[in-house]
Amino acid sequence: MTDKTCSACSGLFLSTPDRRPVIACGNGDTICAKCFDIRRQGGKKCPSCGEDLLGESIVNKSLLNIIEHSSSLDISADQLEIEKQSIGGGAFGKVYNARWRNEDVVVKVIKHGYKSKNEVLVAKLEANITIDLHHPNVVQVFGTTWVKGKYLGIVMEKAEHTARWTSGSVRSTTRQRRR
Repeated sequence: MTDKTCSACSGLFLSTPDRRPVIACGNGDTICAKCFDIRRQGGKKCPSCGEDLLGESIVNKSLLNIIEHSSSLDISADQLEIEKQSIGGGAFGKVYNARWRNEDVVVKVIKHGYKSKNEVLVAKLEANITIDLHHPNVVQVFGTTWVKGKYLGIVMEKAEHTARWTSGSVRSTTRQRRR
């Protein structure tokens, strides 16, 4: 997977002027334009390899093209059967049981609507990064969808087992394990 985050600040690369990816040094390492400008003014080196920074920023067009045309797997709302009653929620949004491709999944519906294309792009890029994570302890993300045409939803695997600490805090569970 192509790294879509700045090695200096860990922020996502975007197509906006301050977040666009720029080549930082002669080795071809890439950081965001804002970090490049700050580091160059401060006389700092490339955060990836320690080499001197280039004299001027050069946009990493290959990575910018990937970012501008990258999209997580867009799942049509027509392909999902989302239950009406949520199974949980919080400050971020609500979670609903659903069926997709004859599989049980959940859809995390983000509470607030996105006001700009940039906010949608950031959310989709984060989902896209998460789609590439594959580990038994990480819930698999399958893609994004639009619920009721205005709420971004993240379609993910349904976790069948609850965590041991759901009945208490992580700290109290850790203490119990140590005893």
